Formats: sequence, structure tokens, C-alpha cells
Amino acid sequence: MLDVEGDDPEVWLAWLRHCDPEHRQVAALRIVVASFRPFATPALLPAVLDTLRQEPDPKVRDWLLQAIKRLDPHCEASTSVLLGCLSDSESDVRLSAVQCLRNLKSPPEPILRECRSLWRSDPDERVRLTAALILAKWSPDVAMVPELVQSLVSSSDPYVRVFAAGSLGELGHQVRPHRSDLRAALKDPDGDVRAASLEALERIGERNEARAEAEACLADEDELVRRTARAILARSDLG
Repeated sequence: MLDVEGDDPEVWLAWLRHCDPEHRQVAALRIVVASFRPFATPALLPAVLDTLRQEPDPKVRDWLLQAIKRLDPHCEASTSVLLGCLSDSESDVRLSAVQCLRNLKSPPEPILRECRSLWRSDPDERVRLTAALILAKWSPDVAMVPELVQSLVSSSDPYVRVFAAGSLGELGHQVRPHRSDLRAALKDPDGDVRAASLEALERIGERNEARAEAEACLADEDELVRRTARAILARSDLG
């Protein structure tokens, strides 16, 4: 592997345009690192978007999407490129693209339409549930609830269970008949799932129940769960 000194993003962009696949992957990873640094924005974003449009290597496309999450956190300049990535042949690329789009302040209808398609038919469960979270927030549909509950209680992937719980919380009071499933998820072996389920109980309007469960979760072994419980109790005290 080539050993190149320096952190100039222009060097890595040149690699992306002119090098072999192995070195393009290195360059893309260095661009992700550069995206954390203030000097990399906003000048780096147009070049990354332009490269992403024509990049043949799925791993490089995925790394570039990781950079876009930081270079354009609200997707204001990258929406059209991200929309194209939602139909990418590689599931990791679709997942990174839909993760970026979660931060859109108000997704346009073409994005929502593509998310509906992903929710209905994408073969990757992670992609489907990330799209579901966008839909639950911006285009809620009670018909989603049974499948979201099924994912929460039966998926072997903690990522999927977290996003199922989050989506159920976004759907609000429509989920109240399934609150027992959220309570059961408070015993999930994954702390992120427990925290997401606890927050969902609050968001569906079960404040008293959420408060009682939050008090019980103050002793949870996971810091995220304890922090979520403290935040719920603080909000309950305020109102």
C-alpha cells in the first residue's frame, strides 16, 4: 500500500479520480477523517458529491457517504445524490444513504416515496427499518405498526430492534395497544434497545407508565438507559 504523507483533502480527491481500487478506498477513508475537521467544509462537499455520482467501487461509495453525514449534516446540498443512492445495488450503500437522510428537516415527496419502497421491499432489514423511522416521523401510517412490533420482538439484530422501537415512538398514540411489547423490550439484552423502548413508551403518551418504568431503569447497568430514565423523570416533573 502506498504511504503518502499529509492531510490535504485535495491529495485524497486526486487519488479517488486517478488511482486503482485499493488506493481509492484508502483515499475515501482519509476523506472521512478529513470530514471531521473544520477546514474540510464546505469546499470538500461538492467534490465528494461529484465523485460519488460516478464511483464504481461500492466500498468507496459507502465511505464517501460517511463523509457526507458530517460535511452536510442536514442534507441540504446532497439530497438529490442521496436519493440516487437509495437504489444502489449494495445494501451497505443504501443503508448509509438512508441514514444520512434521517437528518432532513422536511423530506420532499420523492424521498418519502423511495422510503416507502424501501420499507415495503428492501431485502436488508436494517435499510427497511431506517426508512421506517423516516416514514414514522414524516409520513406516519398505522399500518406499519404490526410489522414494527414484530421486528422489535423477534429480530436478532439490535440495530433493527432499536429502530423498530424508535419508529413506534414516532407513531405516538397509535401504538398504545402494543405498549406491552415496549415494556417487554425493556428487558432486551441490548442497552440501546432498552433505552429506545423506554423513550418510546413516553412518546406514545403513556407518561405514568413511562415514569414508573423510568424509575425502575435508574438502576440499569447501561449508562444510556439510566440517562434516558433520568431525562424522562425530569420531563415528568416539569409537566
